[in-house]
Amino acid sequence: MKFINTILTLFVFIRTMHCAPVSSAYEALFFYYAYQIDAAAAARAAADGVPWTQTIGQRCIGADCSFVAFVQSIMKEDAAAELTPTALGDTTSPNVYNTAQDIIENWNYDYKQLVADNIITGKNKPWSVMITAIVDKVQAARAVVPSADLVQKCTTALRWAQAARLTDMVGDVMADPLTGERTKAFIAEFKDVDLEAITRTLGTDQTDSESRAIEFLDLDYEGMAGGDADQLAKFMAWTETTPSKKEFPSYRRHREWALLYDEKATVMETGCSN
Repeated sequence: MKFINTILTLFVFIRTMHCAPVSSAYEALFFYYAYQIDAAAAARAAADGVPWTQTIGQRCIGADCSFVAFVQSIMKEDAAAELTPTALGDTTSPNVYNTAQDIIENWNYDYKQLVADNIITGKNKPWSVMITAIVDKVQAARAVVPSADLVQKCTTALRWAQAARLTDMVGDVMADPLTGERTKAFIAEFKDVDLEAITRTLGTDQTDSESRAIEFLDLDYEGMAGGDADQLAKFMAWTETTPSKKEFPSYRRHREWALLYDEKATVMETGCSN
């Protein structure tokens, strides 16, 4: 098994084996920046005398919550009480990457204890419907008040969440590298192929003073094909297939959400409507 340019990514993801999934931290940041965008639109609408109903961050509406206060507000009360946040979360402008890593390592954050109605009222189940509703609200808010910095941070958090979901498919952070369900499904389909891994890039996080590549771990289909165009075509065709929900439920879920995040992040990046 050969690893190519994976040391940084593996360090970031494997060191969180005992903690909450990496994606959940970025998802929390996505929710928070969407809340701020919604609040900014409400303030502008009020000043202009036009209607606007806030729907994101129900328990923080009108409160200008810090990030940690917002996270507590979208969780069940018992879980919120068990959070162990650091001072890094006591801000209304959390750094996307650094704060996510802090959540993963220190906060005792359990994404399974989220309360959907507290994240966004109305259409909030299942998960895909909730994410779509949040992005729709962000897009609507941008027509009321330009929020370029907030939108960039919101979008970047969603891109990082996408990267985490993609990594989880290949190298489950709760296990050893390359034991994710996508890897298992690949082995089942192509039994005689020696696994190779590679770090790929979704884009660049430019929300901090120092830019950072948004990376994820993937199977190296080109490397495993070894220059055989027909074999590579088979690999790439396989990546487009939908995994069995019964055999590979985790792979199917991560893939579905990664595709969703890609679609919605692209919507926010381009400024187009859904």
